[in-house]
Amino acid sequence: MVQTFETTWPILLQRMERFNKFVDGIAQIHPYTSLAWSVISAANKVLVEQKKRDDQIVRLAGVMNDVFSFVEDTKPLQTIERSLNTITLLMKQVAECGYFITAYAKDNFLIRTAKYTISDIDARITDYVNNFRDLKAALMEGTALQTGFTVLRMMNVVEQTAESIDLDDLPYARGARFEREKGCLPGTRKTFLTEICDILNNCDEDAPRVCLLTGVAGSGKSAVAHTIAQLYDGLQRLGSSYCFASTDVTNRNPKNLFSTIARDLCKHDPQYRSALRQVVKDDRSLRTSQSPLDQFERLIVDPYKDLHGIGPLVIVIDALDESGDQTSRGDLLRTIFAQITKNALPTHLRFLITARPEADILAELLPCPQIACKQMGDIPEGIVDEDIRTFVHYSLDRYTELGSNWPGEKWCQLLVDQSHHLFQWTSTACNFIRGDGAGAGGLSLSERFDIVVQADDSKGVQPLDKLDQLYRTILAQHFTSDFTRHRFREVMAVLLDLKEPLSITSLSALFVGCLSVREIIKPLGSLLDGVLDEEKPIRPLHISFHDFLHNEARSSVFHVPIQSRHSLRLGQALLACMRNMLQFNICNLKDSRIRNTAIPDLPSQVNKAIPPHLAYSCQYWMDHLQHAECNPALLDEVTVFFKDFFPYWLEAISLLSLFSPVSSILSAVGTCTTLNKWAQVR
Repeated sequence: MVQTFETTWPILLQRMERFNKFVDGIAQIHPYTSLAWSVISAANKVLVEQKKRDDQIVRLAGVMNDVFSFVEDTKPLQTIERSLNTITLLMKQVAECGYFITAYAKDNFLIRTAKYTISDIDARITDYVNNFRDLKAALMEGTALQTGFTVLRMMNVVEQTAESIDLDDLPYARGARFEREKGCLPGTRKTFLTEICDILNNCDEDAPRVCLLTGVAGSGKSAVAHTIAQLYDGLQRLGSSYCFASTDVTNRNPKNLFSTIARDLCKHDPQYRSALRQVVKDDRSLRTSQSPLDQFERLIVDPYKDLHGIGPLVIVIDALDESGDQTSRGDLLRTIFAQITKNALPTHLRFLITARPEADILAELLPCPQIACKQMGDIPEGIVDEDIRTFVHYSLDRYTELGSNWPGEKWCQLLVDQSHHLFQWTSTACNFIRGDGAGAGGLSLSERFDIVVQADDSKGVQPLDKLDQLYRTILAQHFTSDFTRHRFREVMAVLLDLKEPLSITSLSALFVGCLSVREIIKPLGSLLDGVLDEEKPIRPLHISFHDFLHNEARSSVFHVPIQSRHSLRLGQALLACMRNMLQFNICNLKDSRIRNTAIPDLPSQVNKAIPPHLAYSCQYWMDHLQHAECNPALLDEVTVFFKDFFPYWLEAISLLSLFSPVSSILSAVGTCTTLNKWAQVR
């Protein structure tokens, strides 16, 4: 039987729709199945509208049909359970094929692919066909496929250049990438995630290129962002992810946002990397620029002007509201809006930006036809509560005593009702009930559950008030006297004043015998990240806890004001650390005349010789001292340090620049400049 569009595509759509419904409850597969179904449906719509249904399209549809027909004709559930990874690869390949078909079917495809020959396009389609056949064979034999899936993100072909491209001096934010652990619990937010994917997958010329997701603190915006980033990373279509954090503004800020994105994009496409090289190769000032406008225009927009993508390349920017206060983030907002309104964004780049609905963000970015706005509040409360119920079961189901004390689903329903539809409240409550941290204050799990559900449940309070109430309840269990609350405030003042987070090990080394770091932090696993791993940087699990501690009206006796004495204590601790640890030739290098770049395995030697607390001391000691009340003893301390340790400090800064050249050098320059002004005032 001769295959035609009419005998292949409708059947393919029917089979994919049935398969999508069939795997709805299988968390590993469903996100990619849903996305593949969405992409293929969109491709079919373009085919119908453009009436471009040549043999190549029919050929692709036929081979996909063949695979889904095999899955349907066998025992589907057994096939899926036996071959989860292969089925996942199949769904990714179907989605990727859908992106290609959508681009191929459009009228201007041949114009945009002028550098391709017909044989090039045929070869790409053959790659898809062969991959589908390999996937079917793997399913039939029940074996694992050794290869990946075919991805075609860019139509342009570039000649490979032997000349290396050194982009190390482009500012880069360490640790700003998404984290899988912070995504949505599998099986939750399904419809909402699909709606966002539909926006990002739409690569029409007039389609929105930015999806702005807003919602109150604790509503789950970041979980959605991390999930979307993970999903497109699995498709090899995550261009970059950048998560702002108010606790790490020194490392993650508007000055390195677009340069970080540019360096990430280089890893995906040699075409873009080659075009970027042409822009920056003879312009070091541009490579080191910290201007958001320069970075966006010159590092992202300009290199993409002559490049044409197939399918979306997604960039996720999480927590834009944490990029700084209104003044510091103003330039960033204006830069984004200017590029959007000029229609300058590359046609295949799609941005997902999350933020709290701050007035300046909404005023600058909305309304705009190039921005699709989604709100966490758009999700019906009934669906939110069902997702919260799923999360509660996932977190606490294994604790059988809850079911014994609160029969049936009562224990779960109590938490759902108390949550006020706020995921962060639920997460924090479950962490506390489990007793996350070093100690549970001598309370049983049922007693901790009682504390949570018996807290004031007055009607009509706002969700954020409920979250504050939970924070106060948890802290009150651990710090019951004025003395312990004072110790809590002293330790938390250090944590909140840090320019970038440090671990328990590093903090204890800085304040040995001075602050009860472990005693205060260890019980707070429900509120702080990094408690269980002493080498992991400590930071609030959620920005709302950070804001809570800073706001006396919300935190009451747990309010943590940052005062000059805290800056003095921290600055002096950093000075003492450097005096105790800095020395000549700190890495014991055999020959000081050899350039750092020529020394094998130097980074590992630096990590051993300069632990995180010493590295932090070298970079930020003056940032803290400048806010301290000056006295003659402190001036003498700084003077002695410069007389005795200045060369060793410079050596350490030079070694640290191996990891972050721009930030380390700027830190040294900033320290000297600040010190000069500080000394003159004194």
